[in-house]
Amino acid sequence: MPVNFLTYHYIRNLEDKSFFKPFSIEKLDFISQVKFISKLGNGIIDPRDENKIDYFLSSKKEHAFVLTFDDGYKDHFWAAN
Repeated sequence: MPVNFLTYHYIRNLEDKSFFKPFSIEKLDFISQVKFISKLGNGIIDPRDENKIDYFLSSKKEHAFVLTFDDGYKDHFWAAN
């Protein structure tokens, strides 16, 4: 699949016993993921950029990533910066 979607629910530092732990990613891990994806060449694309979406959907070799955030929590606003 040339366009990969990564969905995030919580991006925050949590204690090990937190109920939300299975649905979250630590901030440092999120930063590491973004850096890794950015090094892959095409990196992260804007989901509103229809031309790029169409290009990558028709490509058999090139891959791109779209990051999605499902609830608009304050940690998602942190991630957008």
